[in-house]
Formats: sequence, structure tokens, C-alpha cells
Amino acid sequence: MHYTGPVIRPPYEAGSVMLEVTVGCTHDSCTFCTYYKGHPFRPAPLEQVRADLAEIARFRPGTDHIWAAGGDPFSMSTRRLLELADLVHEYLPGATISTYARVDSMRNKTVDDLRTLHDAGYTDIMIGIESGDDEVLAHVNKGYTAADVVEQCGKLDEAGLPYNRIYRRRCSTRFARSSCTSRPSPSSPTPSSAPRLRGATSRP
Repeated sequence: MHYTGPVIRPPYEAGSVMLEVTVGCTHDSCTFCTYYKGHPFRPAPLEQVRADLAEIARFRPGTDHIWAAGGDPFSMSTRRLLELADLVHEYLPGATISTYARVDSMRNKTVDDLRTLHDAGYTDIMIGIESGDDEVLAHVNKGYTAADVVEQCGKLDEAGLPYNRIYRRRCSTRFARSSCTSRPSPSSPTPSSAPRLRGATSRP
């Protein structure tokens, strides 16, 4: 298996097999994140992905779910994501795929694109929204606004593609640089200024 730099995933994906499909993050400028420093964004070569899938099929036959690892794999083109899904299913028929995304990862995709990706096996997208407050988003340099969150996640809603979101519960303008703790929880209060997302769910 090939892994480059830190490899992270949500806690609820602990039982998933991790498959590197990208390296680094397309943004890599959030003030609170150092995971991908020194690792410029790039897609993993398809030959590498194929070799890793062959290894998974050999040592973990019957694997039915893959965590597509990387800081922002969903930013890749619809065509590339479909190629990856086809490759996964060549070695692991019927396996589903989850991955990370940024809010702006959906900008290069239509609702029909998202629907097609869902049909191809992408069943869960984890999005680091962080906050619904524009001042906080600017302070931590997320690169998008609350209006972008509503617009892009609305496309996922319309496409019926399930997604989860990370909100940083202690983010505030005063403490955003030094104290942001990510703890998505079903009981977490939603700030009054945060966008209300119809299709989003929280995962422990």
C-alpha cells in the first residue's frame, strides 16, 4: 500500500480500508490545519491505485467499503472520480466509497454529475464546513462563504448524495486561530448564523 504524509479519516471510518487517491489538499491554507504542509496536491497515479487495489483484494477479500484517502479527493473531475470508482469495482465488486471534500469541491460538478457519482458508488462525503459565520470563515481562511456552503451543499441535497459535515464548536472570531476543536455531534447546537443543511448529518 502507498501512503504519502499524514493519512487521516473520520472516526466512523475506522473499519474502512484506506486507499490513497490524492496527496495533499487543494487549499492547504486554513489557519488551524497543518496536516498537508509540504505535500502539494496531486492525484495518485492510476497505476498506483490499481496496485493497491490488487493488494486489498488479495489480503482483504470481500472488502465492501473504501475510504478514498487524501485532503480533498472530491475536487477531482467527475471523469476522474468515475475512473476511480470503476477501478475499485474491478477489484472489489459492489464496494462503496467515502471521501473528504471541501465546500468548493462541488463547484466543478453539476447536480447530474453528483447524481452519477452517487450511482457509481460514492455514498458518503465528509465536508469540513467548520462554521456558518462569514467572519469566522474569513478569519480561518477557509476560502468560501456561508452562502457558498448553502449553494454547494444544496446541489448534494438535490442529487441525493449523502454527506456529513465538520463544525468546529469552539470557533469564534476571537479564538479561531488558536482554539478550534472539531467534534461533530448529533447534540451539538447549530449557531444561529450557520446555514441549515437539509441533507447533512453528523457522525460521532
